[in-house]
Amino acid sequence: MILRTIKAHTITRAQILTIICGLAVVALGLAVKVSVADHEKYQAKSFLDFLGAMLENLSWPLSSRPAMALLFCMPLAITFASYLRRDFKNLRQRNLS
Repeated sequence: MILRTIKAHTITRAQILTIICGLAVVALGLAVKVSVADHEKYQAKSFLDFLGAMLENLSWPLSSRPAMALLFCMPLAITFASYLRRDFKNLRQRNLS
């Protein structure tokens, strides 16, 4: 939905409804949040701590090498970049021709 909105430069009623429902779910999650004292030690103290943990998790089979997350996410980045190109019509049509 986000990619379609960015590419089309317009927003439809259905997309607005999806955004409102998503925000409602986030608000509900924040309202019923449970905090456990023992879990505080696992919370990141800074953005760099969070980024390091995220890269380590994304590079899962090779967790000792967080830079592998970049390699594992490369197909997603290539797909995203090709989708945002102006001459992109439909991925299925491009693959069939």
